[in-house]
Amino acid sequence: MTSSLLTVLTPASSRALTTLATVKDEIGITDDAADARLQRWIDETSERIETYLGRVLASETVRETFRLRGAPGCLRLARRPVAAVASIDVDGVTLASDQYEIDPTAGLLYPISGDERVRWFGCTVIVTYTAGYTSISALPRPIEAACLGLVRHRWAARDRDPMLRSLAIPGVATEQYWVGATGDDGDMPPEIEALLGPFRTVTV
Repeated sequence: MTSSLLTVLTPASSRALTTLATVKDEIGITDDAADARLQRWIDETSERIETYLGRVLASETVRETFRLRGAPGCLRLARRPVAAVASIDVDGVTLASDQYEIDPTAGLLYPISGDERVRWFGCTVIVTYTAGYTSISALPRPIEAACLGLVRHRWAARDRDPMLRSLAIPGVATEQYWVGATGDDGDMPPEIEALLGPFRTVTV
């Protein structure tokens, strides 16, 4: 795998994966008493989802520098979907637009020679590009649904012990607590994993 260093040139104004209004509608809140707390949870949950997926989702313009090891057939950009490539420089020489092609959805970048894909060359490849979703409405619906689900779970559990799994009253109460992690990798509940799984970054 070829490693890279990414610099954000134009950051997103917001990286929230849903809106306060949508969350309030989802959980049936009509006043603004909890707005600050809910917005904080939206921001925290959005960052948690980005960490789980392995990339920032909001549209940003970035510069990504690859230090080549060997001659890879393609480079995977850290951000996707790719909206536009501003420039690609190989060891200080800018490639023409017909010298590369990109799979914008997968974020895979290929060098082209004579209408054929070849292997990357040189030592350093610098790619300046814009990638990500321009608005919440442009997000794949499962991603926003996952954010809503996590915030809704947090709201429902706000007044109880988060480690409590079940409580039986007859016979003076039996309490059971979660031991270990929730979900296969200890980070997400299974139903949220199912929503986010198709969008996780896979190492190539």
